Amino acid sequence: TPPTPWWDNRVVWLLAQFHGLPDGVTIGMRLDPDTGRPAAATMTAPDGSTTDITLTTTNNRYEVTETGPTPLWEPVEHAHQTWLTHGKPDWPRLGITATQHHQRLWIDHPHNPTHWTL
Repeated sequence: TPPTPWWDNRVVWLLAQFHGLPDGVTIGMRLDPDTGRPAAATMTAPDGSTTDITLTTTNNRYEVTETGPTPLWEPVEHAHQTWLTHGKPDWPRLGITATQHHQRLWIDHPHNPTHWTL
């Protein structure tokens, strides 16, 4: 099951930045023309690549549509798996260590083997 839209689960979307989501990706939503309500989460890369993720399921599955040369959904899937593996951490479980030589984002404690260089 993919993560909920970016406005419901921002930790996964933050982690996606460290799983290969390219710089400059714009995240938004597509509205249903009849209801005016959100119908899909969207991602657009500077090279024109796009991804739409439906917000409703068909046969218990979300539909993901990608176009362009850069895969945008794969980093989100990897980030979602990391989030699940670590027990769905929320903001209080994330931390940043900054020294003169490095900056690092981590889950639960600074020496966790799962961390990302900033």
